[in-house]
Amino acid sequence: MDGGQLLERDVVLAAISDLLDGVRIGRGGALFVVGEPGLGKTSCLVRARALAAPEVQVGWGGGDAMETSLPFGPCASALSAVGYGDLLEAPPAGEGFGDVRASRFHGVWRWLRDTTGPVLLCLDDLHWADPDSLALLSFLCRRLAELPVSLLATLRPWPPPAHELASALAHDGKAGVQQLMPLSEDAAATLLSARLGATVTQAVAHTAAELCAGNPLLLEQVAVSISQRGQLDCPLAAGTAISAESIVLTRFAGLPSDALRVAQAASVLGTRFRPALAVEVAGLEDRRAQPALEALCGSGLVYTETATTAGFVHPLFGQSLYHDMAVPVRARLHARAFTVLSERGLEAEAVEHAVRADLIGDRTAIAVVERAGRAAMATGATGTAIEHFRAAVRLAGERPTSALLLVLGEALVVGCRPAEAIDVYERLRTQADLDPLDRVQALRMLGRALQTTGALDQAIQRFREAVAMAEDCNESIVAEVLLGGAIMFWSTLGPAHALPLVTRARELTKGAAGPLRQQVAANWGLVTLLSGDPAGLPACDAAAGELIQNRPGRLRCAGASGRWVVSPSPPSLLSVSTMLNTPCPSSWPRPTGSVP
Repeated sequence: MDGGQLLERDVVLAAISDLLDGVRIGRGGALFVVGEPGLGKTSCLVRARALAAPEVQVGWGGGDAMETSLPFGPCASALSAVGYGDLLEAPPAGEGFGDVRASRFHGVWRWLRDTTGPVLLCLDDLHWADPDSLALLSFLCRRLAELPVSLLATLRPWPPPAHELASALAHDGKAGVQQLMPLSEDAAATLLSARLGATVTQAVAHTAAELCAGNPLLLEQVAVSISQRGQLDCPLAAGTAISAESIVLTRFAGLPSDALRVAQAASVLGTRFRPALAVEVAGLEDRRAQPALEALCGSGLVYTETATTAGFVHPLFGQSLYHDMAVPVRARLHARAFTVLSERGLEAEAVEHAVRADLIGDRTAIAVVERAGRAAMATGATGTAIEHFRAAVRLAGERPTSALLLVLGEALVVGCRPAEAIDVYERLRTQADLDPLDRVQALRMLGRALQTTGALDQAIQRFREAVAMAEDCNESIVAEVLLGGAIMFWSTLGPAHALPLVTRARELTKGAAGPLRQQVAANWGLVTLLSGDPAGLPACDAAAGELIQNRPGRLRCAGASGRWVVSPSPPSLLSVSTMLNTPCPSSWPRPTGSVP
């Protein structure tokens, strides 16, 4: 079903027109179009793009079943199309993981706010979006009324996360939701007649509508069958139990065997694919590749985007072919796809194939998935990173490295999943052969996770153990642990409880040089001052001087690392001078006993 004929979609098109009318006058909004495969969701987006021209700039992005491992996948594509290319840029040095995510979201919001002219972001197949794209959309949709930006997204009811997001936003009055329904029998007759160039009988229209349950895409495939056979016969006979996939798969039945192999490999690579990679995954020799590609491209089942990329004319085509393969065959092709993509340096794309091929114990696969997780964390895509690290741990079986478990735990802390992080750190803590430095890190982060759940006594005990273990390490490690504990105490009990820890950290780093000494000195000055001792004022003045000398910014905690660093300028600057004028809250209790 193309964008030129949207039968019985007047209500949806009216909602799209209202959305565009609003963004033209600077009033943003969001609209989600929900429907099963083949009901015309993409056609609605195509029509919206046509209606938006020329006043509204359109950014297009789409999800894909084989691209759910790519951080910010559909959002990055849509934003890049309208000129914003910073979503996946490397963060500034010293940025904590949690801060990167926040700065990413606010950076997109500020850029859209300052963009000249109205913008429409079109996101197709949102049900395949990664979790971080959904989080970013949730953030933006709750602020679109302030922006000259509208969002139009299409999705299926399953997988559920995108549909749950749309429902939640609609419930809060931050978005509209339109449901696409199957076509009536009259509309089915109109569609068939248009595709066949002749009026179909009522009996044919009734049988086709019944077989296809009013699905426009499937009706088009029936029209092809009628054109080829001259009648509705087997396997499209009335009264026969016909699935959507079986109707679509009849289109592949006439392909040569080599072309079918390439099509199957392509379905493993995704809705959009590179034909050269599909040929390699299929294992075809060069002399057989060209006729296979010619047959596939001439079948009307795929279209060419560029000289090197192609796609199935509808996602249902590739997905039907994919599900028609035996599970072991799919796994084998995924394993082959992983190897081919990894060899070409496309590790972010290779991750999904390593997971689907279930490459347990494969060291290359484990390393690739872990690296992809670290790369996702660096861009602030915490949800994607967590999924990658979990997958790497599963592939590692009973022997995941301590470094992998540590970074999984940190991602879970940053991603506000402390209970899961505690399980990971407890697993590390009970390992008898754990490296001392890794044990210190595990104990320190376990303390932070416990603090988040409100288990303060246990958190303090873990920090005590971390400090004791760190005594056997170098002084900088001890100072880092003490600084992390001081920040925890400051945020929960008040500065007076943090003072002994940060004072000791200051003593250990007095003769040192570099960021750690500066961080400790700044924190000591502020904690001392907020505890009522003006002796901390010179240290705060020095920290303020460093801020002014380096770049505009502020001191703040760098996520789960527990360090305080200079960050890029936030929307409203919080300087040390402002912090100096902040009185100590009276609710903070003074210490009544010893602190660790």
